[in-house]
Amino acid sequence: MANVLFLNATVYQLAINLNNALQNQVLDTPMCLSTPVSHTRRAASSVHLMEVGVDSNAQLVGSSLSIAANPGKDIFGGNSSDNIVVVFYESSDRPCLFNIKSSVSTVLNLYLYVLGDTIAACDQSGISADITVTKLSDAEAAQLVVQMGIPSHTFTPLK
Repeated sequence: MANVLFLNATVYQLAINLNNALQNQVLDTPMCLSTPVSHTRRAASSVHLMEVGVDSNAQLVGSSLSIAANPGKDIFGGNSSDNIVVVFYESSDRPCLFNIKSSVSTVLNLYLYVLGDTIAACDQSGISADITVTKLSDAEAAQLVVQMGIPSHTFTPLK
């Protein structure tokens, strides 16, 4: 089974909520290997440090969640389904909401790079053509957060 990997490409802690999950996935600040790994906090067993790119010192913090034919709480739906992703930022009191649809085969992993108020997406072959990321307006986001009862998030400072 394939996974969707949310990767923190910011300098802040993030929390991700996929399809109104009961709990947010916390993504700590990305770290380099030159930073002591003992300072890395892992909020859940699904949060990993992942090496990316040519430079082996570059790492992003990510959370891996399942992909299925239909969306569910903490499950990314394929088949061009609507997937509502809420991103909470340590640096802001306003979350961003995104609607993400993918017509990529559900046997391929998807990589979602959270870059501030944008998400860049591609499948495991590096192709982004069949993935659509739409940022919702602040008004739509506020209405949806209330409607769905999405849990808020408070960040704990890193030590």
